[in-house]
Amino acid sequence: MPRYPAKVWAIKGGPMKPNAPKKTDYIKSLYIFCKYFKNISGIVSQITCRKQPHNRSTGSVYIMVGFSKSGKTSVCKQHPQLAHLPRIESAQIHALLNLHIPDARDDNTVNGSRYWIRQLLTKLMVFRAFIRLSRQNVSFVLDSCHLTKKSRSWIIRHARLSGYSTTILFVNCHEDELIRRLNEADSENILQGKEPAWLDLYEEVQRLQFEPPTEDEADTLITITTSPSYHST
Repeated sequence: MPRYPAKVWAIKGGPMKPNAPKKTDYIKSLYIFCKYFKNISGIVSQITCRKQPHNRSTGSVYIMVGFSKSGKTSVCKQHPQLAHLPRIESAQIHALLNLHIPDARDDNTVNGSRYWIRQLLTKLMVFRAFIRLSRQNVSFVLDSCHLTKKSRSWIIRHARLSGYSTTILFVNCHEDELIRRLNEADSENILQGKEPAWLDLYEEVQRLQFEPPTEDEADTLITITTSPSYHST
C-alpha cells in the first residue's frame, strides 16, 4: 500500500504545511477570469459537449480521486460505465488555458507566480462546467485530483441539490509505481525543455494535502488499484 502520512515533519521539527494560495492569487485569478471571460466561456462550452442524455432521476456524478499520474483518466477511458460519459478533465482545462489565456500559461513549477492562479482558475471553470452539465440532465465525470474532503464536499452537496446520486472513485496507485511514473513524466519535460515539476507537485503539494475519501462522503465509494498496465494519464 502507498504511504499517505497524516503529518509530514520538517527537518527542524514541527509539521510541514502544504503550499497554499495567497490572497493576491485569488485576486489575480478573478481578474483574469473577468478579463478573459469570453475565452473562458468558450473553453467551458468545449469541455461540456453533450453526449447521450440521461434521465435526471437516475443521473450520477462520478468524482475521481487520486494523485496526478495515478491513472485516473485511464480508468475513465477504460471503465465501461464511464467511457461514454462527458468528462470534465483538469488536464484538458490546463492545456486550453495555455492556448487561449496568455496570462495563465503554465510555468511548469509548483512555486512559480502562476501555479495557484492556474489552479484557482481551473476550479472556477470546473464549477461553471459542472453547472452547465447538471442543467443538461446528463450523468458526467469530474476527472481531477480532488485530494481534500473540502474539494469533494461542495461537488457532492451541489450534485445532491440537483437530484444526482454521487460516486467517488478513488484511484489508488502504489507509491513506488507512482514515483516511477512521476520521474518518467519529469524526464519527458526535460526532453521538451520544460522544468521537471511532477515529482515536486506530489511531494510539496499533493501528498501534504491528501485526505483519503471515506464511505460517509458520497452515496458510493469505489477503490480501484492501478498497476503498470494502466498508462499514467
